[in-house]
Amino acid sequence: MADNRTVVLLVGAFMALIVGVSLLTVSATEEQKVVVFTNVVNESVDNSPSRAVVGAGLIDSAITTDVAVAYTGADGWKSGETECEMTNVALRNNTIALTLDTDYTFSDGTITWMPTALTNSSGNTTFTTYSYCPDTYITQSWGRSTLDVAIGFFAIALLVISLGLFYAIMRKEGLLNI
Repeated sequence: MADNRTVVLLVGAFMALIVGVSLLTVSATEEQKVVVFTNVVNESVDNSPSRAVVGAGLIDSAITTDVAVAYTGADGWKSGETECEMTNVALRNNTIALTLDTDYTFSDGTITWMPTALTNSSGNTTFTTYSYCPDTYITQSWGRSTLDVAIGFFAIALLVISLGLFYAIMRKEGLLNI
């Protein structure tokens, strides 16, 4: 028959497990915000300013367009920081993909349109997909790795403590003959 101390330990073990799992979930979610790039899909970019000067709807490659309407960031673009540059930039008109260095060039958040048959024949709206690092992104790779490992150790510590408490209770009650 379990005494009061055993019941308290058993309730404490369950509470520690429940609180630990909920803290683990929150910690892992918050950790992802500072170690993972943010993805933007199908953001519309208006290229009509590049058409206005030449007339007849043709692209003027001397006029550039800023991309990233969705991301302006508190600190602006993180150009010059090699671990925080925009990546995976892809543009398309409707269902037709545009080709980098043929239909457009891209540098530090700015698109330079090339006067090709594809860009001249399409409408004023182009859709872009890209990834960027948010203002809270940890730029040092060792910092991101350390944070990833810390979450794993937290999970292991939670498991060891829970198993230890349950083992102590089972041994005290004679359920284990070890």
